[in-house]
Amino acid sequence: MLTEHHDITLSGTNSDIVYVKDFHGYGSLSFHANNLGDCVFTRGFTLKNCSAPVIMEKLKWELGSNIPYGESCVYCSTSEVMARECSFTGYVSPNGGQVGRAATTVNRGCCDLWDCKFHNFEMVINCFGAGHIDRIETELGGEYGGSKYGVFTDLGGVAMLSDKVPATLGSGGNVTRNGGVIIQGGKFI
Repeated sequence: MLTEHHDITLSGTNSDIVYVKDFHGYGSLSFHANNLGDCVFTRGFTLKNCSAPVIMEKLKWELGSNIPYGESCVYCSTSEVMARECSFTGYVSPNGGQVGRAATTVNRGCCDLWDCKFHNFEMVINCFGAGHIDRIETELGGEYGGSKYGVFTDLGGVAMLSDKVPATLGSGGNVTRNGGVIIQGGKFI
């Protein structure tokens, strides 16, 4: 039970999966680094069953060759997370294929990605099972490149892109299926 705001400053490199589970209450959790690159994750950050919001700022993910297929930098299930000014980089295998996902939402999980950088993923954002992701750019802008798919929505997943965000997130294209949708500028794309 969280009844207050907890602000945690991180530094160094973490090569283990981080789990944030079952936090409830009117408080919140904030994980941040003083500067982008001060804290680097080489595995995913998983949020499950949290009604208290989680905020991440200036954190960096660089997935390595040891990640299993489908791993996401941020995996959000039945929780709410906001990432601001973070950097996400997938892994490119020796045969040139991209591995990993920047963010995945499922089971009504919600993820807001503000002014972030994305490179070299199989999928930048993946929304399925009624998961929701908002990709927002403000005056800072984002950075994209080298990904196979930008947005992948399935089974009622919803991706909302602000007007300044490239429709395919700098990738080869998007995929929507089984009721998944991508919306930008009030229009389905």
